Amino acid sequence: MPWQLIYTSAPRGLVSGQSGFCTVARSADLREALVQRLEQISSYHYLRVSEAATAKSNPSIAAYRLLDLRGAKYHVLTRIQPCGLDFTARTNHLAHHLIFQADELGNLPSPAAILRNWPGWLSSWQGDPRLLETPAASSFASSSKSFLPAVTGARLAGDAGRAAGLLESECVRGCYLVCPPGSEEQVLDMYCETLQLLNFNGQFPLRPWRHTFTSFLQAEDNPNDFHWRACQENTPSYQLAVTRSAPLLPLRSVRVPSNSLVKLARDEPRLPPPPAPSPTGSPSAEPPELKKKLSLQKSSPPKTAWNDLYAQRPLSNTKPASPEMQFSIRWATLASLGIFAGVIGILMWLKHSANRPAEEGIVAMDSTPKPSPVIAPAPVVPRYKTSSVVSPAPEADKLNWLAGGGPTYILPVANLTNFSLPMTSILPLGNLLPRYDKLEVGALPNDIQLTVGIDRWDFPPGARLIVLATK
Repeated sequence: MPWQLIYTSAPRGLVSGQSGFCTVARSADLREALVQRLEQISSYHYLRVSEAATAKSNPSIAAYRLLDLRGAKYHVLTRIQPCGLDFTARTNHLAHHLIFQADELGNLPSPAAILRNWPGWLSSWQGDPRLLETPAASSFASSSKSFLPAVTGARLAGDAGRAAGLLESECVRGCYLVCPPGSEEQVLDMYCETLQLLNFNGQFPLRPWRHTFTSFLQAEDNPNDFHWRACQENTPSYQLAVTRSAPLLPLRSVRVPSNSLVKLARDEPRLPPPPAPSPTGSPSAEPPELKKKLSLQKSSPPKTAWNDLYAQRPLSNTKPASPEMQFSIRWATLASLGIFAGVIGILMWLKHSANRPAEEGIVAMDSTPKPSPVIAPAPVVPRYKTSSVVSPAPEADKLNWLAGGGPTYILPVANLTNFSLPMTSILPLGNLLPRYDKLEVGALPNDIQLTVGIDRWDFPPGARLIVLATK
């Protein structure tokens, strides 16, 4: 359970030799480093020193911080109240701290609700310094009350939906909320309403503890300790924010978001009442046949044509349903998946067809005469540089000698010393050159120069490829 620390002005402090403003009471197992940090945030400055005797003329502060000491995080709730004059006739105040650890938050209401309704807060100190007992867990149960609809938010900010607006990003990142003078308790009530929106059904108790706040920002406070920093005009913290050019947001200027939380803030959430438990040991008023019928109706699925057929099965053969995961896919989704699979299949077939090794511009022929000629596919890039003069085709007996035991390649070019050829035909041409050199059809040049397309294989423009003919 939480720790406590009380800081005020007293003739004698808890530590021997201390007097004046010091710690007068705390939990026994509170860390010393944490004690020093809590004393640093326990300061208070009167706005109206001349009215120190009347504590209501000066603000009462309710704040929630998250302190990090050497990797350990502590959730600190603080109430600082003016308490008139001390034993030296000087202004006095009392700071009361509650310190929670992360594993204790799951069973607690929101931090604003504890600051507002916990009955253990002290406004003055009487008696000798002492160690404090741990607060009972039941003492925080009284803080769990409903703050919705956001009546205070409607009265203070003009619209109950602005209580939900505090949860928007522009406010959660850190904002200065300009509030009317003397509205500290109303601001705290508005914080209660806002934080209850995050856990209105009690299923997410940790969410309200994510947002730090203060109902009255002092000049010596670190603004980075709080997401919501309530301040009042013509106060030291307000003047300091103006000097720093920090954006100031009046409560009536908080943006009302367009989400479901606004409806919860404006209208009280209506939760279904829990079922009333039947007395232990008392027989049920319902007959067994009616109870069996009700249990079957409760567990039956929505009635469809298939369920009608399933319902005709005898109850004796049915087995209790075991926990399992069920999935359903609409027919439109199945049709879309089928169309998608078909398109993918067509694209894969086209890609496979395009990747077949086709000798562009060279016709492969078998040595056995075929009844119909084989037509080679037209080249894609680049096109042949043909001439109007066509060379005569080789004689049939020479074609048969060239074929040998493999295919014959015909190169339809006008001039063998200067022609264009696709890249995919270079390898078949290499097989053709040694055989063509043995024919008596003219002298073969020493080398053949092939121009490579500039948009293929990253060759520079005008690059030339030399293919040597060997016997």
